[in-house]
Amino acid sequence: MIIYTLDGCTQGPCTYVLTRHVDGEFVVEAENVQCGYGGVTCTKALSIFVNGTAVELVMGRQPTVDGQQLARHQLADFRFNGGHLVYNGLNVVVFFEGGLNVVWDGGSSFVVFDSLNRSTN
Repeated sequence: MIIYTLDGCTQGPCTYVLTRHVDGEFVVEAENVQCGYGGVTCTKALSIFVNGTAVELVMGRQPTVDGQQLARHQLADFRFNGGHLVYNGLNVVVFFEGGLNVVWDGGSSFVVFDSLNRSTN
């Protein structure tokens, strides 16, 4: 299976725009790395940019907000300008005031959704 992304990344290791708001309110980028044989790739990292705030979720590391790596105790409910991040025992969930939410398992699985159903591309 070949997946075509918004910015032309197809198969193999690359960083690509997963989704973005048409007016630039948010951008979500994903980084894929080789994780098996035969060109198999996995998502290693998500970078989320919303109204000047940058959140990075990288496999095997604690989340960062605007370059600050969070300590484990901060994951209970870390508030930042424009949103908050919580760890529910299974997933890290990032809530942004504008309605964008990201659920991440700490590995290569994630869900991104826009609770306001705005136009994205």
